[in-house]
Amino acid sequence: MKGKIETALQQIHFPPEWLSILLAVCIFLKFIMVHLLNGIVFTQGAFLVTFGTILAIYGIFSFLTLQARKIGLYIVDFCLSVFLLAETLYMSYFHTPLKFFTLYQVTNLNGLGGSVLYLLHPLHILFFLDLLLLFKPVFMQRHSGPGNIKLAALLLLGGCLFAAAKPVKVVWIDNMPFRTMDALDAVKAYGIVGHHVIDLYNVITDWQTKELSEQEKKQIQTWFAEKNREEKNEGQSPYFGIGKNKNLIFIQVESFQAFVLNQKVNGQEITPFLNRIVKDGMYFSNIYPQTVEGNSSDAELLTQTSLYPVKQGATFFRFPNNTYHSLAKLLREKGYHTFAIHGDEETFWNRNMVYPHLGFEKFYAIDDLKQDDIIGMGLSDKSTFRQSLPILEKADQPFYSLIITLTSHVPFTIPEDEQSLSLPKELENTPIGNYLQSIRYMDESIALFIKGLEERGLLDDSIIVIYGDHDGLFQKDKGEVEKWLKREISDEEWVRSFMQIPFIIYHPGMEPKIIDTIGGQIDILPTVADLMGIEKEKTYYMMGKNLLLQEDGKAVIPKGDYADEGILITRDKITPLPENYPDLTVADLVIRSDYFKDKKK
Repeated sequence: MKGKIETALQQIHFPPEWLSILLAVCIFLKFIMVHLLNGIVFTQGAFLVTFGTILAIYGIFSFLTLQARKIGLYIVDFCLSVFLLAETLYMSYFHTPLKFFTLYQVTNLNGLGGSVLYLLHPLHILFFLDLLLLFKPVFMQRHSGPGNIKLAALLLLGGCLFAAAKPVKVVWIDNMPFRTMDALDAVKAYGIVGHHVIDLYNVITDWQTKELSEQEKKQIQTWFAEKNREEKNEGQSPYFGIGKNKNLIFIQVESFQAFVLNQKVNGQEITPFLNRIVKDGMYFSNIYPQTVEGNSSDAELLTQTSLYPVKQGATFFRFPNNTYHSLAKLLREKGYHTFAIHGDEETFWNRNMVYPHLGFEKFYAIDDLKQDDIIGMGLSDKSTFRQSLPILEKADQPFYSLIITLTSHVPFTIPEDEQSLSLPKELENTPIGNYLQSIRYMDESIALFIKGLEERGLLDDSIIVIYGDHDGLFQKDKGEVEKWLKREISDEEWVRSFMQIPFIIYHPGMEPKIIDTIGGQIDILPTVADLMGIEKEKTYYMMGKNLLLQEDGKAVIPKGDYADEGILITRDKITPLPENYPDLTVADLVIRSDYFKDKKK
């Protein structure tokens, strides 16, 4: 069969000029395919910008000889195919296109092979099919002929005019600046090419640490002043100081959503241990993930500093040397020793650069631990927790430790001998089935860890905080969950009942309590600060609120990796987030200007 295909291809003789045109047409079709595969309308603006760009590229190569033109366009086709496939995979998972700031995060690619394979689809071969079919005609069939300078100049000029037509109309006629556009909106309006041009403009203007205007300084000062004025009369909760001088252990769990708690599959509890912890501890049942483009690292920023992430890029990569008012720094002032533990490389999400600025004295990454059990991206949760125990036992007390899990990362692949759930056949080897297996594995890992703390005499002197970093299953996976539960789930129910992450505080002998106040990861730090006896004036620059003093609360969900549209969630309603919402704008200004560098309060 292979020989017949090769013979057929050898017999194909493309007209010299039409071969170059065919390559250009294939490139154009691949741009359209990115839109189709991600459910994005290919608008008139996207057509004009994309067609004009490819026409201009063709014009540039038309200055060359016919043979050079063919080879040059083939190379462009290959490079764009790789890039557009990466764009498609990124958009299919994060619901937003690639950005230049994402290039900061290339160190995160190590260990993500399984996640990439999970996203691949047979249709993706179309990005490379033409390259396979046209290889021999391009490189084996020699064609001579000089370039046509007049035609090349005409094509180049025409392409530029086509590409610029819509942007010129929008900016100079309609007076609508590009900066107001979200990345996904830019793709809809101008296509992939237009988005990246706008994104490059944004990167150039946002590259340096921002110099605040007097008006922006006043905006920040006013926001924090009003927030603290509202809280002035709230005082302290009845739980203030119950953790004073006790060890504090934060456990940030990968892709952990709250709906799996107290839930069964095939008659088995998915999280039997955490179900007991929820009943014996303090459980906040209405907490939302608020990460943007920094994924897990954004969760750390939110919970460790009570600041929202920057609107573009990953905060840990863009601003690794910023000064922050953080939990670890507050506890160090009270004599605590602080350290973090994670079973991945220290450079993942740039943690090795950022953690010292968050107040962590030591960071134990995978190279500091015995690599005895690798699952997925790095060290398994059971191994990470097992190796954490002697570190905690030897640490000077009181200590504050942040432990980050990893095994429940997409694609949720757990070795067969570690799978504890007996799933019904319809869930085996499905995204939802694999997710439930990974969550059960995580539950067992934490159970062994808590048991280990108890055996070492550390549990009675420790406060345990457990929370999820972000969603594992998104609204696009709603159909999978509906098949499992055998019922329909409305969009509002998904937000109200499936999008939340767990937030659990546990200490032996703690009065059990379920708090259904609506909040987000931004509120975890001020809530824990109250329990740890941190004075009110020390929390002045925290953007979140103490959930122990709130009744209804709210959750701001920024538009980004885990939300197609920014939303504001309150007890009564779910509303679209207004443009330039003050909380997010102030946080963006604070981080981009390194506002706390000279703030001692």
